[in-house]
Amino acid sequence: MSAAIAGARVARTVDDVEPIVSVRDLVREYRMGDEHVHALRGVSFTIAAAEYVAIVGPSGCGKSTLLNLLGVIDRPTSGTVSIAGERVDQLPDARATDFRLRRIGFVFQRFYLMQALSASENIELPLAEAGMRGPARRARARELLDYVGLARREGHRPSQLSGGEQQRVANPRALGN
Repeated sequence: MSAAIAGARVARTVDDVEPIVSVRDLVREYRMGDEHVHALRGVSFTIAAAEYVAIVGPSGCGKSTLLNLLGVIDRPTSGTVSIAGERVDQLPDARATDFRLRRIGFVFQRFYLMQALSASENIELPLAEAGMRGPARRARARELLDYVGLARREGHRPSQLSGGEQQRVANPRALGN
């Protein structure tokens, strides 16, 4: 750095920053009975931090397959997937499980809240799996419920919440860790 710009703030462009997601030449093939399915064929893209991306397309085009690969739920036939600079496409099962728990949050279309647990307990569940102690876990769940405007509903079970409220529990559950 030259003396002329020492201490100056330099704006970084997206090109200067390592992508949060990098997918290269991703292929996913599998067998369905006697049929050989080509779910993804050579998909490549990057996603920068704070960039919003939508995955759209007709039924059967590979959207869910791609999300399963990005979520480290499945492995590609070939190609690479890197998240936050870490190659995740060939992680052993135990490491993939830990990566999902600590680095990836899922909000499912049908929410998949545990019916026997309260809103707060649903948010606490992945926090407990990650090893967060009880008092800190409960405080984090309350903080997240307050953030989504559901602090007063923390003790309610999913069946006692509207669809929108269930979604507002599923979102902080995904963000907790």
